[in-house]
Amino acid sequence: MHITYFAHCGKDGAIQIGRKVPDGAIGIAKGTRDVLHKVLAGTAVTGPGGETLVPGMRESATERAALTELARFIQQLGEQNKPGFRALGA
Repeated sequence: MHITYFAHCGKDGAIQIGRKVPDGAIGIAKGTRDVLHKVLAGTAVTGPGGETLVPGMRESATERAALTELARFIQQLGEQNKPGFRALGA
């Protein structure tokens, strides 16, 4: 049996992986932990502190622009859908 994990982020664009999406966070994808890590390693960016980030979100000048970058990232992740991984909302 595979345990489902969720990738999620907050307004800062930092991606976390956990068993549920916390209140106030935005769900990005779901799947097995290993597959989530592999897909995100090939699509997300690494911040100066080593954190995994949604590309372009921190650099956005407005909250609306940041959400546009997040939507673009989720669409990109949707192209990676496969057993063990599914982008949310794509």
